[in-house]
Amino acid sequence: MSEGGRAALLLTFARRGEEELAKRAARELGERLPGATVTAVGTPVSAPVLREVGVGEIIIYGNGRGARTVIREARARRPGAAAIVY
Repeated sequence: MSEGGRAALLLTFARRGEEELAKRAARELGERLPGATVTAVGTPVSAPVLREVGVGEIIIYGNGRGARTVIREARARRPGAAAIVY
């Protein structure tokens, strides 16, 4: 968890070519929650895009990891803010 226990969640299924949307969402979360740790939920395809935009942690949905598991992991971060890029 980041300083002050702040966390932000970025939910995205961004693909190649949509990097700018993910960057803007991550930047907005950072501005609204300074010092927050940004965790993203994405697919195996979107993970490289999310890494390129500087997301610190990525929870992968897919490859045998179902929605219940991913939701449980995302909730465990106790995000103070969230953004959805779809």
